Parts: sequence; structure tokens; C-alpha cells
Amino acid sequence: MNSFIGYEIWLSDSYRIHCFASYWRFKQYHMSKLFTIVAFFISSFTFAQTDSRTYINKAFKYYFDEKYDSALYYYLKIEPNTSLNKTAFYSDIATCYYKTGHTQIAKAYLQKGIADSFNLDRRSLSQRGCCLGLVDILMEEGKFYDALTYLRLAQRKFPHFRMCSLGDFERKINLNYKYAKCFEGIQQVDSAINYLTPYVFGKAEDIMYDSLTYLSIVNYYYSLLRTKYSGCEISSLLHSAIQNLFYKREVDVEKKIKYPENTFYNVKCYLVFMGCRVVLFDSEYDLSSWGAKSAELFSKESFENLINEFELVKLINHN
Repeated sequence: MNSFIGYEIWLSDSYRIHCFASYWRFKQYHMSKLFTIVAFFISSFTFAQTDSRTYINKAFKYYFDEKYDSALYYYLKIEPNTSLNKTAFYSDIATCYYKTGHTQIAKAYLQKGIADSFNLDRRSLSQRGCCLGLVDILMEEGKFYDALTYLRLAQRKFPHFRMCSLGDFERKINLNYKYAKCFEGIQQVDSAINYLTPYVFGKAEDIMYDSLTYLSIVNYYYSLLRTKYSGCEISSLLHSAIQNLFYKREVDVEKKIKYPENTFYNVKCYLVFMGCRVVLFDSEYDLSSWGAKSAELFSKESFENLINEFELVKLINHN
């Protein structure tokens, strides 16, 4: 993950709105990591009052130091009881086994974590994590139908706890990439393309996601397109999507009545590519906050120009 460096210092006027959105997506990504860590320590609170304190502290220390052999040694000395979030406990043990080359044992512990009924983690973060961990292993084994089963289980039974929209984009990139790989694995390339299309129109530096990983996903998406279309056909489809870009800007009447001293505009802009809607912007802005250049920054022309900076668009145009 790239470090966050002062996005309140705008790079340039034309990118202000995208940096603004990226800043909030970044914060949500790290909040989700924080919740996971908090779950570990909440679950171990009672342990701190028992003879297992040394074991749990050492297990955590070695785990976060990525010394998985040592972490596993101490995890296996801990006796789970009713005060422990067993799912998080099993998930950690599974990670240790996986990292030390014992994949089948790791899978067994992940399945135990999903099946565990006692849950101090009320947001189902640990159960969802176990599902997605199994997905990764099953994909490595080429068991794509089974991987899809656990992806859907994570989505339906253990959905992401959404405090707000922050970080949704990055989380969905990761999740839909897994879906795409699974559908490609079962020879359903159209479905793979559909799952990724809404999330591959962006600039690597504006997305709070590892840049190289994001670029690899964009390249993977393009390779999927090339299994169905020639380079010229893809370029033509993209040109048509840009030509038919949807754009709408209107005054928010309700807010104008509530805040007569300010003017709020709702802006919606999206394109349709490969049969999928790709939302570029769907929000509001306050004229007093953005100043005289707001009309230019939020104009249709501004979004058309920005599209040409997207990694996928540059890749298509280059080929």
C-alpha cells in the first residue's frame, strides 16, 4: 500500500475532485484494518487475566512480526474458551499453517472459523476473512466453483460492515478481481469482464490501492477483452462509450431552500462500456466551497479529459 501523502495539497485543479474522493477511500481502507486489530485484542481481553497471557502475547508478537513458525507454537498452547473470539483465533492459526506450507491444515482451520457459532466479532469481520482466505487457497488449487461458493457465502452471510462509503471502491476492486479470476477459470469470460468493468477506469495514483497491483488488474482486464475482441474493436467500443458519456448537472433545490446563502449542485457522470455502467462521479458540491472554477472542474469536458488519463484508456489507445 502506498503511503498517504497530504492530499489536502491538491496536485492540480483538474484532479482536485478525484484526489478528494481518494482521500476518503484511503481512510476507510485503514479503518477496516483497525477494526480487525481491535477484534483481536477484544477477544483476548480475558486471556490477559489468566495464565495464558504469556502465550497470547507471544503469539500475537510473532504473528505480527511474520514469524509464523514461532507464532503457531504459542497459538497451539492456547486453550480456546468461551471468552475467545474463536473465529479470529482459527483464522490466525490458518494463516500460520498456510505461511509455513501446510495448506490443507490451513483450510481445515478456516472452515472451523466459518462454522464457529460463538462470535464476539459482531460485525462478522473474522468469518468474512475466513471465507476470503479459503477463496484464495481454492483459487490457487484451481477449484474455481468451490471458490465462488465461498465468495458468495462471504457476500450473503457475512457481508462487509459498511459504516459509510469510504473505501468501498478499493474493497470492491479486490473482491471483484477474485470473482473475475473464478469466472475465467470456469470459462465464463463475459462474466469475468462484467465484474471488473466498473472498477478499471481510474488512475493508479488516485486510487488508495497498491499501484502495481492495480496496474496488474488493469492489464489482466485488458487481456480478458482481447480473448473476445481485437484491439481495433476494443478501441472502437471505447470511443463509442466516450462519445455517449452521460452528464447531468443541476441545482439541489431542497438544499437551496434550506441553505439559501449557498448553491449546491448535483452532478452525475458515467459511461457505458461492455454493457456495464462505469460511474465517474455521482455527488454534489457546494459552489461557495469550490469557488469560481467549480463550473470548469465539474464540467463534462473536464471528465472527458480525465478519461484519457485512465490507465486502461491509455493501454487501449497504445495498442
